[in-house]
Amino acid sequence: MQPFLKGISRLLFALVLISGVAFAQDDDDMEMEEGGGDCKPASFETSYDKFQSDTIATRQVQIWYSFGQEEYKHKQYAKAVPYFWKVLVNDNVGTFKVTYSKLATSYFELGKQNPDKTSAYLDSTLLIVYRGLEAHPTNNTLHFRAGSIQRSRANFECAVPHYEALTNANPTQASYLKILADLYFKLEDERCIEVQQKLIDLDPENVDNRNTMVNMVTYFGGDPLDVMRKAFESDTTNITNAVKYGREALITGDYKAALRAFNAVTVQDPKHVEAMDQMAKAYEGLDQNSKAIATYKSILDIDPQNIRVLCSLARAYVAQNSFSTARNYAIKARRIDSNNGEPYIVMGEIYTRAAEYCSGKRDDDKGYSYDDKLVFEKAAAQYRQAEKDPNFASTANSRRKALVSFFRTKEDKFMIKRENITDGCYSWIP
Repeated sequence: MQPFLKGISRLLFALVLISGVAFAQDDDDMEMEEGGGDCKPASFETSYDKFQSDTIATRQVQIWYSFGQEEYKHKQYAKAVPYFWKVLVNDNVGTFKVTYSKLATSYFELGKQNPDKTSAYLDSTLLIVYRGLEAHPTNNTLHFRAGSIQRSRANFECAVPHYEALTNANPTQASYLKILADLYFKLEDERCIEVQQKLIDLDPENVDNRNTMVNMVTYFGGDPLDVMRKAFESDTTNITNAVKYGREALITGDYKAALRAFNAVTVQDPKHVEAMDQMAKAYEGLDQNSKAIATYKSILDIDPQNIRVLCSLARAYVAQNSFSTARNYAIKARRIDSNNGEPYIVMGEIYTRAAEYCSGKRDDDKGYSYDDKLVFEKAAAQYRQAEKDPNFASTANSRRKALVSFFRTKEDKFMIKRENITDGCYSWIP
């Protein structure tokens, strides 16, 4: 080996022996641009640059690379670093451009091995990465390293350009698209929706991607229902998308859209109870009560012990002022589980609605009659029973208290001394 080269080797290995491995720059020199800059180190110069020489032969560079690769292969990163630097500062034609990524990995791994110096090693990693990108701007390995480090440091603006480069080079790589969409969203950049749509296009069955899209669209003031509609219309045989679209349509009052979605579900699965239940509610929203009742009854053919559906059926009959039939279904629900508060809630609704209906049928303006008040008291008694179920206690309590002003007064009880209901409008009440 030439004397000049031997001198470089001795000096580099002296640095290794003194400090384990030399950082690419001193901490004071490792200032990163902030606040919308390109996030690169303020300078790419390092103490290793002084070892560059135009008189070093390519063969010698190859030897250094071989030595560095051998240490790298055995995870002796501190020993590999000086060799790799000697290669980089003396490789004038880019023959060994892979050295940038291997040197970056060496610093990165040294940071993991030395937790007390992790930040400094990551700074050195970024320096070599950005130095490499200056020479080779399309190097995806370097973009990945820079992006992942900036992201881990919550430097989201700094991470974005690297994941943009990665997604441009790998447009079908879901992991890169997912990270880029998330970065845009964190920066409140609406481009996250465009990227998220690409994810959905790659995997239409992925429910998580759909949910994320809905959240993004909602956040930026868009209409999530439109996102769900597109998902549904892209494949009307997809039960998951149809149910999700139908639910949202029902919540927003688009009952016809909900019916279309849930009908598509039942075509695929005629015994899909949730879809049938939601269809019935959509019919109720459209004032097509007879169809709602028929649909609820179809569910009971499949699941006759379904308390929730029995209660829904009772309410549907209440809407038709068919109080006797409604009461029968509420009683059936109560018999299945006497501890469930919903049948008592429904029974209270039946009595309340009946009192209003019967009172409204009279021609006089005398207000609620003695019998009406007795029925209101029956409703309150049902709500009191419902309060025993923690799931319905709050609702039942508030409804019961709201009825107190409609109860019989002391004067009513003094003047009319009876507890039974005699009004023919209430003949269905035992």
